[in-house]
Amino acid sequence: MLSMLFTSITASAYDFEVDGIYYTVVSLSDLTVKVASGDVKYEGDIVIPSTVNYNNRTLSVTSIGSSAFCVSRGLTSVTIPNSVTSIGDSAFSGCSGLTSVTIPNSVTSIGDSAFSGCSGLTSVTIPNSVTSIGKSAFERCKLLKTVNLSEGLETIGESCFSDSGIEGLIIPNSVTSVGDKILDGCSNFRKLQIGSGINGFGSWFIAPIKYINVLKISDSDVAFGFGTFGYNANSSYRTLFRIREAYIGRPLTSENQYYPLEYIKTLKKVEFGGFCEENYSLWECSSLTTLILGENVSSVYAGSDIPCNSLTEIYVKASVPPTVKRDFDNKIYINTTLYVPKGTLEAYQAADGWKNFWNITEYDYPNMSKVDSVTRDEVGVTVEGSSIVVNSPVPDAVIDVYDLSGRVVYHGHDTAINDLTGGIYIVKLLGKTFKIAVR
Repeated sequence: MLSMLFTSITASAYDFEVDGIYYTVVSLSDLTVKVASGDVKYEGDIVIPSTVNYNNRTLSVTSIGSSAFCVSRGLTSVTIPNSVTSIGDSAFSGCSGLTSVTIPNSVTSIGDSAFSGCSGLTSVTIPNSVTSIGKSAFERCKLLKTVNLSEGLETIGESCFSDSGIEGLIIPNSVTSVGDKILDGCSNFRKLQIGSGINGFGSWFIAPIKYINVLKISDSDVAFGFGTFGYNANSSYRTLFRIREAYIGRPLTSENQYYPLEYIKTLKKVEFGGFCEENYSLWECSSLTTLILGENVSSVYAGSDIPCNSLTEIYVKASVPPTVKRDFDNKIYINTTLYVPKGTLEAYQAADGWKNFWNITEYDYPNMSKVDSVTRDEVGVTVEGSSIVVNSPVPDAVIDVYDLSGRVVYHGHDTAINDLTGGIYIVKLLGKTFKIAVR
């Protein structure tokens, strides 16, 4: 028996096989094993047990070993038990037929290249038990559109999702370390939300993604540093993104002399909220139509930095008019509507830098504690993908959409509000206020 066991270990990286699954003993005294590669590649739907009986012993399955399922192209799905705490390096690398994997809330780490080349995966949920995802963990997962990361995750390795089909990513507040190029080559990527735990990134953090439509930097009182988002001919690197909508919830610092939001000619709406105390240069953001200044913004640098040919509305949430360090362009004063909090009209009409607006209108931001209980069907509102669709009985009725922080997400007449990130939204239409969830 000992001779046979020694021979099998020498020939293959496993100690024994039960019901088509190969195992290597991790601890003889603790009776623990890990799933291993074997003589035959895995195929079909695999359900890994939490315990396995072998030679009159019951052993606990505690991990998926390195390269255990590597290049098992016939593997279609795998269910991992709650006894497993780690998924090793290259554990499922090259499993091109794998379309479904269930990661339990016991796994704490996912190794380097663990699922690289799993070109059949379409979605994956990382439970809140996982604290680290290794580099290139989901690289070359061509069909992987949806990745759900949970609070508890702390590190994301370099090139983690590179060359994947991922369309959007919410980085949780718990994440404090993110490697470079995590989204390199993800041509379908459109939405990015950066949690409060990340304090900055360099120019290669998500390079060379060019088509981020929606960017949100979550609220934090810690400054966020990064390379410029726009295109700057004078910069040593030609930058990156065609952002259409941005939310900046924290102070910004830039790695070079240029402000990070300059030269984004596609930017239509930007909000400086959260802990931002001032706005940042919007030079050459020639498509900008909506500027929103949050409650904590106390100073505004205007002047020629705000494109005068496109800005149609400015929302100011501060009850005390912020200090205007440099007056707006005359074309903005005469053509742009300034929306101010209800009860502050006289203050803004008397304040330097604001009193020159020809059209100042009080705006009643919704009280989130007094949301009417109205169902979707009653108000003609539905969700289609990442869009809120409104069926209004009155043509060209004004539609206002807010997130739960009170941020203006949309103000206008369109009956389809597109490219929303997942979450709860407040919609006001024809005197009704109601909640709706976008998944």
